[in-house]
Amino acid sequence: MRKLLAVLTALLLVASLFLIMASTGLLPRTKRALAPDGPNRLGTSFLVEQSREQDYTAALKGRLSILNPLGKIEVIGTDGTEITLKAVKKAKAFSLAGTRRLLDHIAVEIEYEQENTKITAQIPKTAPREQAWIDLFLEIPTESSLDLHARLGNITVENIKGDLQVLSSLGNVEVSDFKGNAAIEASQGDLNLKDCQFAEELIAKAHLGNIEIWGNLARANVLTNNLGNVNIGLPEDQSYLLEGTINLGGFSSQIPFQGRKTKSLIQGIIGSGERRGTLAVQLDLGSLSFEAMK
Repeated sequence: MRKLLAVLTALLLVASLFLIMASTGLLPRTKRALAPDGPNRLGTSFLVEQSREQDYTAALKGRLSILNPLGKIEVIGTDGTEITLKAVKKAKAFSLAGTRRLLDHIAVEIEYEQENTKITAQIPKTAPREQAWIDLFLEIPTESSLDLHARLGNITVENIKGDLQVLSSLGNVEVSDFKGNAAIEASQGDLNLKDCQFAEELIAKAHLGNIEIWGNLARANVLTNNLGNVNIGLPEDQSYLLEGTINLGGFSSQIPFQGRKTKSLIQGIIGSGERRGTLAVQLDLGSLSFEAMK
């Protein structure tokens, strides 16, 4: 039964993501070289792609908010004291002139509002089959608090100490070497949290994708998933008070569990060693599993 549920969940994830990518034009298309600035005489299936890089430096004041409507966000903490941003602008059109026009209108805006820093990527409107997007690569002080929102693109966070809020509408989220409180949500994509030391609170929510956590959980943890699995790797010297609800799926653990299990309810102590906090898990369709970190 568990194998069947795992296969069913995987098939639903793949089918849903394929349909989404097809509808948004993200699936790869064949490209051919065209004459410079010349029109595309081969039909609408052949697009010209160009990219342009631009570097920014800015002071970091207060909390940093980043919004990218189309493209990835990658943030790495460093020993520096300011924001270093590399913006990679990309466009596809039916001619070189068309891609240049789109690239000229992709912009990054840096503002300071109420002693906080806000970075917003601006994407121009495109004609049918044209595409424009921007990838943001940032180096910021390690001790920073972040609000990140990507509507269509992956989000990566590494080596940050502070409060973290992440919202990904369509894309995966990966957080590593993070210390602090976090609220992370992916509407359609996976959450991968590794080598983190969460403090007082961790809220992780996936609507269509898997949740994978390896590291120290917070004192209060709330994990929810509508369609996908939750896999947690815990240190051997930690335990948590677990309360889980699984509407349709399975439960497995390679670490000690003491408590009661019914068809849809799990209550008890997961792990061994010092009791560190509470863990609430809500799954609609998917399996919950625990492993020991080595």
